[in-house]
Amino acid sequence: MVNRTPVSRIALVGPIAEPGRPAVGGYESSNLRLLLVLRQIFADVQPLAYPQASGSAIRKSFLYARGFSRLLANLLFAPGRGAAVHFTPLCRHFLAAELLVAFIARLRGYRLTLDLRAGMQETWFCKSSPLYRYAFRRLLSLASAITYEGESYAGWLEILAPDTPRRLLPNFVPAGMLRRRADTALPSTPKLVYVGAVSEAKGVTAALRAFLILKRRFPGVTFVLVGRCEPDYRDVLLRENLIDDAVTLTGPLPLEDVQRELDQAHFFPFLTQWFGEGHSNAITEAMARGCVPIVSGHGFSKAVIACPELVIPDREDSGAIAARMAEIWLSGRWGEISDAMTRRVAENFTDLQTRDILRVVYHHDYQLPPNIPDRLQTGGVAEGL
Repeated sequence: MVNRTPVSRIALVGPIAEPGRPAVGGYESSNLRLLLVLRQIFADVQPLAYPQASGSAIRKSFLYARGFSRLLANLLFAPGRGAAVHFTPLCRHFLAAELLVAFIARLRGYRLTLDLRAGMQETWFCKSSPLYRYAFRRLLSLASAITYEGESYAGWLEILAPDTPRRLLPNFVPAGMLRRRADTALPSTPKLVYVGAVSEAKGVTAALRAFLILKRRFPGVTFVLVGRCEPDYRDVLLRENLIDDAVTLTGPLPLEDVQRELDQAHFFPFLTQWFGEGHSNAITEAMARGCVPIVSGHGFSKAVIACPELVIPDREDSGAIAARMAEIWLSGRWGEISDAMTRRVAENFTDLQTRDILRVVYHHDYQLPPNIPDRLQTGGVAEGL
């Protein structure tokens, strides 16, 4: 029997970035934005953040154990009536602790929305031991509702949790981040930008190789890399002569500075093969600011951009990547594609759509407080672009 007590309190559980400080990974930054949207719907929203741990294995184990103990105590002693937990589990080696979190939440009477993020949840499930698969199924069985980051999870979750309400909840950006650039004057030479972890797995090596080829056609082209770069990886790039005066490594930057770099660039090469890739925050931010992404088919990127022309089947084919950017630039279609990318975000991946989705999720099994309007208007952003 469905619990129809109106939800008056929400606890957001998972990795959550601290406001004003750089996020450690996509989970943290996504959840900070999610926290702000939940606070637009509910007056009482409490973040219960995962502990952050660094150092030796022993120190990490101690910090994680202490942090999860505090989180569990908070759930165990808080009143569950009229409350819900929006839970973004990491799974894998955290799964046992996360199963306990979900069990305690349901034991105390919380309604539980399980929010599956990242791009490898299905792969991890299929490749893992029977014990892991059992624990994951048990985690799903505790959910009152399930949200998921990528469209490709729909069929898989239909098999694993056919009786649980499910809804796509992609990553998003604030609607105020949108910036249309299709009518701006263009220079003779394009600029490239990348935002994220500066690593081989994230496609930086492949992007730099393509950049050097593109530079033969456009000698004035530049490439800005924003994000944390390990010293040993920078040494590798220098040894392979992939960094010159036209390449700038800025390190991590505040969001305002990131947006400024995006606003000055035209192409965003995102040739990732990182094992956990899902719906990248960085690619959505780049599209929102009018950059044209050139992506690998890994993770959810292909579905996010919904433009086959911008998907490169083989990220090691540096010539093809450079040729794709050159053709788009020389054909004069950059503005048209840039506009399509911004509209794609405006219509699908902003906090306005997310707020509507969350309202549907919490209407499905729960009753929202009566002062929440029946419908939020989301068309204005897209129509204004």
